[in-house]
Amino acid sequence: MEHTTNSLPEVSEYDQDDPNSRHKHSQHAQQDYASPSSHRNRKSICGLPVTGGFIALVSAILVIIILAAVLGGILGSRRSHSEITGNGGPSNSSSSNSSSPGETNRPGSAQIGTGVVAIQLGSDNSNLLTYVQNPLNQIVEGIWDPGNDSAMTLGSSTRSIIATDAKQDSPIVALSYTRNATGLLTRHVIYIDDNNYLQDVLTDSHSNNQWSNGGLGATKTQTVGSSSAALAACWGDFIQAPGQGIRLYYGAASDNVVQEMGTDTSNVTWDWQYYDNWNDMDTQAGVVCNAHDPIVELFYVNSTTSNLQQAWFEYDTGPDALWEWQYGPEYQQSNPPLAADTSVAVSFDGNNTDTLTFQLQNGTVQAVTATVNYNATRFAGAWPVAAAIPASKLANWWAGNDTVFFYQDSNADIMASGWADGQETFNTSVSF
Repeated sequence: MEHTTNSLPEVSEYDQDDPNSRHKHSQHAQQDYASPSSHRNRKSICGLPVTGGFIALVSAILVIIILAAVLGGILGSRRSHSEITGNGGPSNSSSSNSSSPGETNRPGSAQIGTGVVAIQLGSDNSNLLTYVQNPLNQIVEGIWDPGNDSAMTLGSSTRSIIATDAKQDSPIVALSYTRNATGLLTRHVIYIDDNNYLQDVLTDSHSNNQWSNGGLGATKTQTVGSSSAALAACWGDFIQAPGQGIRLYYGAASDNVVQEMGTDTSNVTWDWQYYDNWNDMDTQAGVVCNAHDPIVELFYVNSTTSNLQQAWFEYDTGPDALWEWQYGPEYQQSNPPLAADTSVAVSFDGNNTDTLTFQLQNGTVQAVTATVNYNATRFAGAWPVAAAIPASKLANWWAGNDTVFFYQDSNADIMASGWADGQETFNTSVSF
């Protein structure tokens, strides 16, 4: 098998003859989503002689100062309590863009190294959901309505603190789907807590923005921690009725492998199960999954070759269904190579093209497209997007004609860069 190595901005296209023979992973029995098997003095005298009148004036001023301090402390304490609900877990605090400077959820405030998520609110909704971690390590959801933003500032019209127990720099993943068990549009966020355990919170269209714990915390699943970008999840509505579920991938603390978990979202209760794991996935780098019904597709950094690797699993009941992980091509990047702790992000155009981003050793965020066709997937067309902070978390969003790339710049601002037909159409900092 021959690989070609291309530097930017050349195009790399190649097939792979037998990519499956050199990948090592432990495989549990896989079933469809409907039935699964088993983680920032100078003094002055005011022209008055030092007399009884002067002393009275000073006393009055001191009384005013003391009263102001006491009242300020009480009011400040009340405001802090209303903004942060409890010591951890889900929070239901929300605000509009009228937040004043100094508040924990003021617009534009993000933790350095924050996880970044950008997803569409349901399949038939144009609203954009964004998730970041603020300087107090709270996870903040922003809902952007394009109808209120003709200038494309991507400023969120609604912001909510949805979790307060996330570990600093935790990767964040989010899903939006209509859950068969309830028939409701659901928002589901997964992150890593202070003890390196996986946690999730969710809400739906009937919950009035009230977030509750999902079932992940109860599994006591420990990750390698927030130093790793290896956290990904995708939801699929597959051909087997009701055939609906989540697949989750994370860096496992126990074996230094990337572990797969799954659950059925057609049931009212959560029943997370462990499935496959891989020892050729770099647990310090990113992994991302994408559902192209009836397949789940993974992109990750191969720990042996340090290249971007594709893998896929077909959930099908036909006579030719393989029901095991298959491996497509690698994307070879050199001069400069991939950063050792790169994040990986993906967006899908709804047809057959993925757009991926990752970070290079010089800090550049690079994009590449991949035409999805099972083992015949082909990478083509790479280009530099922007410079980001080291180990910046990344997110992609397909916006119809544009692909929007999210990253954190040297000012710690979350930036959105829109691209169409090989040209940047806008670049703006995002308010949260």
